[in-house]
Amino acid sequence: MASRQGGPLDPATRRALVLEGAVRMLVAAAPAVAALALDDLQWADPDSLLVVADLLDRVPGLPAVLAYRPEEALPGGLLRSALAGLADRRQVRPVALPPLALADLGQVLDAEIARVVLAGTEGLPFAVAEVVRELTRSSTLTRGPGGGRWTAVSPDVAAREAAAIAGAGRRRRLLAQVERHPPADRTVLGLLSLLARQVPVETLALNTALPPADPPTTVRIWTPPGTSAPQ
Repeated sequence: MASRQGGPLDPATRRALVLEGAVRMLVAAAPAVAALALDDLQWADPDSLLVVADLLDRVPGLPAVLAYRPEEALPGGLLRSALAGLADRRQVRPVALPPLALADLGQVLDAEIARVVLAGTEGLPFAVAEVVRELTRSSTLTRGPGGGRWTAVSPDVAAREAAAIAGAGRRRRLLAQVERHPPADRTVLGLLSLLARQVPVETLALNTALPPADPPTTVRIWTPPGTSAPQ
């Protein structure tokens, strides 16, 4: 990409043109779209948030469903600021979607299987669907009469398989979240997973190439479920 004078564009100009091109493309497609649906916005980079905000400003009649995990959106961070700015310019209706509870799972699963699935998935709908799908694929679960609750052919076998599937899925989700972070962050998270306990920040700094001021920031960015940030 070159300027009209024939020389290469500077990085800031190139970035601005790319973002403007992305927004124009989406604006052109907007009339054929019933609604804009975006998931996992807590992982969106700054440029993506700019594109979304600019699109919604230019097409004010476009309905949008923006989903994110509040616990992973830092107060005062980019996503929180972008959502606050959006709320200033158009009507926004926050809708909280808590994880599935045992009573929810009990409507479609045997009580014992529901408890195992809940423990392994933390009630995340996607993870629950993954476990149930695998159990039905192996014929471990069968549908009750009249399309009722899923029941286990062998409760013990179903409980073991559900725990194994849920555990594997949880590891995949955890690794996927870790991989989204820069190498320095992954180093700190790897050390924390090996230690499996609270450790002084100075210890993390001593065993990484990071300055002492960096580990606290890194740990605040994202702390794996079930772990505590070092003191």
